Amino acid sequence: MKNIEKALGKSELVNFLRGDNNYKLHQRNENADINDFMYCWDSEIIPFSKLNNSIGTKLGDALYDLLLDVNNVEINIYTTVNTLFWYYYHRNNGRIDFNIPLCSIEKKLKEQIKLNKNKLTSCQKWAGETWNSNDGLWSPIQKIAVKIRDEYHGINFVIEDEIII
Repeated sequence: MKNIEKALGKSELVNFLRGDNNYKLHQRNENADINDFMYCWDSEIIPFSKLNNSIGTKLGDALYDLLLDVNNVEINIYTTVNTLFWYYYHRNNGRIDFNIPLCSIEKKLKEQIKLNKNKLTSCQKWAGETWNSNDGLWSPIQKIAVKIRDEYHGINFVIEDEIII
């Protein structure tokens, strides 16, 4: 929980979510992702939320900041999508009792995904590696979007004419 406290104290929650610098968390060595998002939630965000219920607003602000950052759009979109997946997963399983304000994030995320389709399709990092996807990060992001919308009844950032199941 020390990493999230440090990040919040330094106004670096975006860096924490992206796994930048000393904030990169990995429970398993084989995890090639930018950050071990599941471990990040289990070891940092969930325990912190039990002590500070304002974490939802802070996460919402950080996600929106990620989407405003035009540098490294692939990593910013990927981080936002993964953070939202784990948020909905834990919320639906009763592990968290905070809410992230998502109205502005839903619209901005969908807009950024549409705008950056070519970059996402050509990005073969993380879940977009060729062993996992034929079209870079595009399919993995759309699969998560469908799961969030349909299974978790969450926000809708599915690009309707591009659904991949």
